[in-house]
Amino acid sequence: MGQGNIICAGSILTVDISISDFCIINLDCTLGHDIKMDSFVTIYPGGNISGCVYIGECSEIGTGAKIIQGKKIGANTVVGAGAVVTKDIPDNCTAVGCPCKPIKFHNIPGGIEKPDAIRTGADGSAGTNRTLFILGAGGHGKVVQDIASFSYKEICFLDDNPDRIGKSILCNGKEIKVVGDKTYAVNHKEADVFIAIGDSKIRKKMMSYFEEHGVPIVSLIHPDATVADDVKIEEGTVIMAGTVINSGTRIGKGVIINTGATVDHDNGIGDFTHVAVGAHLAGTVTTGCHVWIGAGAVISNNLYVCDDCTIGAGAVVVKSIEKKGIFLGVPAREKTSR
Repeated sequence: MGQGNIICAGSILTVDISISDFCIINLDCTLGHDIKMDSFVTIYPGGNISGCVYIGECSEIGTGAKIIQGKKIGANTVVGAGAVVTKDIPDNCTAVGCPCKPIKFHNIPGGIEKPDAIRTGADGSAGTNRTLFILGAGGHGKVVQDIASFSYKEICFLDDNPDRIGKSILCNGKEIKVVGDKTYAVNHKEADVFIAIGDSKIRKKMMSYFEEHGVPIVSLIHPDATVADDVKIEEGTVIMAGTVINSGTRIGKGVIINTGATVDHDNGIGDFTHVAVGAHLAGTVTTGCHVWIGAGAVISNNLYVCDDCTIGAGAVVVKSIEKKGIFLGVPAREKTSR
């Protein structure tokens, strides 16, 4: 142990622990074996640190937080109260929840790490110091702005409706300006773009336009979503709060995984598909492109849904669907005109 440290009443430290300078270990903390703490670390009351954990300089471990064995906490990082750390946490961020995930990154001189779990750019260049343009100043755009606010400091809207340009949209009590139409992003390629348009055909058209002009398109993942590490996500996709996406899943371009939806293991979700609020896809489901899976719908395991299908709200799909159409009911059947 170095100099200037404080260890408060009720704390238990076991063996082979290395503590640098000016650290605080507050009331009733437990530290397992072979922990290494750099200088100026604070562990707040009730923190539980398992064996072989490394905590970087100037980091804070919140009240009641727990770190499982062998994990690394980066420098200048805050782990929120009650968090459960099951994976390494990078430098310069605030991370919360169970499991613990970064929700924002701090602008520390000398650079920051890109928060892949929150937002990924098609070319890997996106960063919290960049501006994000959201194309589509409607209700979907407002939800996207809330997700983007965890990782972008400056956000503006774009809209091809000339009546909206120059006006502001109220999002979570904050006025966000509509600065121009889609051509504005082409003239400001130093910024990132997300397309917040519900119509999948228009979303595809806009994505092609930005790709042709070399505008970086990003994907956005809400920090309250649970996404397995090996999930592959292409650009222009949004994954909203409360969703669960399990291992082996592949998600195409321009996909919307809406609030509270679940996507089990080894799914393949085609480009410009919308998985609506509370929908559930069992394991090894494959969808084509431009599929709409309605609110609360269920697709059973090992099934295929072809391009341009609509699965109605609350429908239960128990057989593969191999021709386009609208499918409703339990079990889901093609809608026929009367």
